[in-house]
Amino acid sequence: MGSHIVTGNTFKNCGIGIRLIDDTATIYNNYFYNNINLQIEDAAFCTLNTTKTAGENIIDGPNIAGNYWATPSGDGFSQTHMDTNGDGIAEEAYQIAEGSIDYLPLVTPRTEPEPVLPTANFKTNTTSGNAPLSVLFTDLSKDTTGWNWNFGDGATSTKKNPIHTYSAIGSYTVNLTVSNLNGTDSETADITVLEKEEEENESENEGNESDNNILPTANFTVNKTSGHYPLTVLFTDRSQNATGRSWDVNNDGIEDSNESSFVYTYSSRGTYEAKLTAINANSTDTETTTITVMRKSSG
Repeated sequence: MGSHIVTGNTFKNCGIGIRLIDDTATIYNNYFYNNINLQIEDAAFCTLNTTKTAGENIIDGPNIAGNYWATPSGDGFSQTHMDTNGDGIAEEAYQIAEGSIDYLPLVTPRTEPEPVLPTANFKTNTTSGNAPLSVLFTDLSKDTTGWNWNFGDGATSTKKNPIHTYSAIGSYTVNLTVSNLNGTDSETADITVLEKEEEENESENEGNESDNNILPTANFTVNKTSGHYPLTVLFTDRSQNATGRSWDVNNDGIEDSNESSFVYTYSSRGTYEAKLTAINANSTDTETTTITVMRKSSG
């Protein structure tokens, strides 16, 4: 009877990985992938791990310790147990037979997913115009859960798609900072607000409204105002003198669309105020209508 050290080996598709008969052995840092990984007979005795030591093990983990125990059917100990602290060792010992225990069985090292950072981006319906200048800011950011707008004139907003009116002439740098659990990102844009031009010849413009004084008039139609949920409604913008728009049709204060026509489906019963904000460089205007969503009929 002798004593053996078995380490750094791969026992795969062997039927029986190691068969130990009337012998002793220290077996550690091996890769087992068999229906029967270890068979111990008669008076044999084995130690199935060494002292945990920092270093690359046989499955590229960070510590040399016990063995990796796998089976072709996928139910091996190392395949079904977790490493919760990232040391590449299972949180439980593996008892193969009476008196034969791998106290430090290897498992595939836990890998942390790369954190997804937000990417800030937005567009505006205009970048310059005469005071007062109303601007619609539309968020185009990715992987974002929060918005913080600084419009450059002391005003701020945390809405996703805010509308802001500049009343004083000047150049303003707008900053959008977006965030999620992993970090923040920022994007800027410049807005130029001009002074209204003096009319050089009032007689030429008598009876005609200057473009600088044309205000938007919000108006829209819906194909239905009530029904059972799920209720699908077509919204169509009929506004005049508008260069942009923002729809909020479910009372949550978040823009649902900026398209001239779109479809929205209400999935819960309730009374909703559908609002359209019409925008041009001079001002904004809003129009609302009520949508009533009833419980689905039992028939």
